[in-house]
Amino acid sequence: MSLRASRHASALRRIAKDLKELETEPLPLVAARPMDPAEPFRWHVNLRPCDGPLAGCVFHLVMDLPKDYPFTPPSIRFPTQHFPSFRHPNLFGDMICLDILQSFIIGQHQHDQKAGWSTAYTVQTVLLQLASFLFETEHVPQDHGGTYKGRMTPLLARKVREECEKFQCQECGHCFQQPLPPLLPLDLPAPLELIEPPIVPIVPRVPAVAMGEEKRQVLQSGDLVTAFVSKLHSKGFVVQLPNHSFNGWLPWSSALRGCQLALGQQIVAHVTGIQREWIWLQLVPRRSQQQLMELMRSAKPIQGLIVSIKSYGIFVDVGVTSPGLVHVSELDVDVAELEVKTLVQVRILEVDSPKGLKLTARGGPFHRPQPVKDQVRQDQDDQVHLQPQLWSHDLPGPAAETVLQLLPLGSLRQLARCSKTWKLPAEEAVSIYFDLKQLRCFHTKTAFDEADTLLGLGVAITEESTGKQHLTCNFDPLSREAFFDLQVSKGVWKQPIRYWIPLAICRSHFNRGLPKLLEVLSELGTGQVAEQTKSHGIGSSGRRMVHENQVAPASSVMTFAEWQAQREALFERQRRDRLAREERGLSLEQWQKEKAAAAKARAAAKEKAAAKAAAKAASGSESTAVRTLPLDQSAAMDVLTKLMNSQIVLLMKGDLHTSEKALAGYMAFHHTLLLLKSHYETFNDAIETKVRSFLQGEEMRRKDQVPNLGEFICLLSVSDEFSWDDLAVPILDETFDRGVLWLVKAFPRFATMNEVEERVEKTWETSRVSRQLLMFHAWFLHHIAHIRHHHATGECKKASCLLERYERTKGLPLQSTVTALQNACRQFHSLDTWQDFFQAIHVEMPQQAISPWLLRCARRSARKGYHRSRRQFMN
Repeated sequence: MSLRASRHASALRRIAKDLKELETEPLPLVAARPMDPAEPFRWHVNLRPCDGPLAGCVFHLVMDLPKDYPFTPPSIRFPTQHFPSFRHPNLFGDMICLDILQSFIIGQHQHDQKAGWSTAYTVQTVLLQLASFLFETEHVPQDHGGTYKGRMTPLLARKVREECEKFQCQECGHCFQQPLPPLLPLDLPAPLELIEPPIVPIVPRVPAVAMGEEKRQVLQSGDLVTAFVSKLHSKGFVVQLPNHSFNGWLPWSSALRGCQLALGQQIVAHVTGIQREWIWLQLVPRRSQQQLMELMRSAKPIQGLIVSIKSYGIFVDVGVTSPGLVHVSELDVDVAELEVKTLVQVRILEVDSPKGLKLTARGGPFHRPQPVKDQVRQDQDDQVHLQPQLWSHDLPGPAAETVLQLLPLGSLRQLARCSKTWKLPAEEAVSIYFDLKQLRCFHTKTAFDEADTLLGLGVAITEESTGKQHLTCNFDPLSREAFFDLQVSKGVWKQPIRYWIPLAICRSHFNRGLPKLLEVLSELGTGQVAEQTKSHGIGSSGRRMVHENQVAPASSVMTFAEWQAQREALFERQRRDRLAREERGLSLEQWQKEKAAAAKARAAAKEKAAAKAAAKAASGSESTAVRTLPLDQSAAMDVLTKLMNSQIVLLMKGDLHTSEKALAGYMAFHHTLLLLKSHYETFNDAIETKVRSFLQGEEMRRKDQVPNLGEFICLLSVSDEFSWDDLAVPILDETFDRGVLWLVKAFPRFATMNEVEERVEKTWETSRVSRQLLMFHAWFLHHIAHIRHHHATGECKKASCLLERYERTKGLPLQSTVTALQNACRQFHSLDTWQDFFQAIHVEMPQQAISPWLLRCARRSARKGYHRSRRQFMN
């Protein structure tokens, strides 16, 4: 079938879709339909203003749809000969100057790429905008900006009303008394009465200090208390505990190791025993191997005693046989400022390192556990969120889902408010009630579950002002038929589309699109496309991308000879193309169009061959066929994480509608990545290995191993072994190590490694984008990807458990999730302190520890070669 015939057949199907939308969702202000079944492209339209001087009038128009609809907009002429008294600033004779009815818009020497007609518009969209446009009398918008005031005087309005009452259509028989197509009765609701909100009494809060004082009245062995030395004794020290009537006793022991305390000195000690009138204390209590391991896992600060100071660090007693080492790189102060036999706060890094017990005296960063009360509340919500089948025995899951689907929208919302058990199931049903309408092709309007429809997303390569190119995608579903057969090459807002990637949606839809998914992942993740869009030198999966006909160098660094050979090969290909074009007498534009058409034809042929192979394989065992298809693991990791990253950019800078679409797009690619991981065991192992290696050592976090941290965190979001709590600190350190370069570019004086008072302030200014991205990832991993929940076997935080919820919601976010993320994003933009930022990413960092930490980041950045220090500049 030719392209013209395909588009004509598609236009007829699309017209049927638009007519069904008008019939199932009738509106009182507009009505339209083809009056003659033999003429489906000719429609009769009735428009009716609901208020203003023309309220009650009915305007009858004729609309002609083009044969290639919706590629070309409808044609509507205003019947000026029948309504000569009607006035409008944008009505010129019978021509209506409305941007939605034009293929392009030109205003003041500028071309608005998003204005004009879009194939996503429907007849209902056109009529609603036309009605609001024609009947606006006060502020009529203009293409060049500004507004005009309408010219409908009371006298003209009376004449227009008379003309409407006299008009009769000669084609369909429409008249004022019996409008055709018929309009719904116009029933305007009565104004709502204002109800004064009830007065809620304010309950005074109990001060936190008072609560803390009350709790400190009861002590137990192992508690950490603050005390003051009140008396010196030959066998120890008597100390006074605030808010306690008893005295504390700190005996001389090996734990003190000769530590001298002065009268009135404040100490922090551990309770080791309680007698009737005395509380026994110890500065450094004895600890077992098991206790050390637990302290290392929780990163909890403990008190230690400095027993030795060396040039490379200090040795600290923490209650074991041998003191632990705090290397100079793990200190926030210079070793010269420390003294032997003084107390210091440390954390355990490694218990059994090659050099024994390894400690840190840094103030941060460290993982900050979620408060118990917040965790309990989140667990209760998330348990229902991931496992909503909490029905009674009389109403099993499938029956309950059917009941929810049949309930009207108001009943679903009421059910969500009145029952904890039914809250999230009802909320899912509300979301599906609205959001499943998104899962249809914006061009053909076919739904994902209609016949053999396969929905996907259009992908393009966008170039930034810096020259860097990257993959981009808007969450506007497009069917395989529209892209390959009808050759739709522009999105809803006319953004170019070069590639097409299937959506996951549900398992059956994913399986149908898997052959094409594997093909497009390989196409985007290898060859020239991968080279154009690579994150940095080596792809984010750790494999160097290679041009076609190019041999990859054995070394990770390209030599000049290899670069020159690459360049000469490129010039040779360009020369051959130029000669071929000149021989055929084609212009450059004609040549490029011909190459693009040939490439699309090859893609269509590959698609048909892949579909045929998939159908043949499905005739046997579907699961076996799916699992034996080849998967380019590196390409899959590269491409899907790049597309997820592009959605984050839209989400962080978009309005409410854009952020909702961006979150849906991000979750769609997250869903695809999870399904691929569940289908291919080797792919699962590759992702877990990459995340594990990042955690194991600093060398595996460098740019040559992980070029783009945002893409790496996208891989973390599908990990079953690791979560944000495990990698928050390494990711934070590496992010700010790389951020030193931007700080030095903006403020060269910070290339020195000396303490500079402004370093904290200026780093805050230059790290805004990095902070916002980290906060988003932390939020997504905590609230969506790695929700803590429980199975019969115990507690679980696996990302793969999310697949069950994705299957129910067809991969779309719930409205509560969208609202929560939008609120979180507003907070991300409004944060103005470092402590707010660290709290948002669940990291502990005292204010006084920020400056030393940033200096360590600068030293690590220079050591890794991310930037050059002032000394390197001078050399």
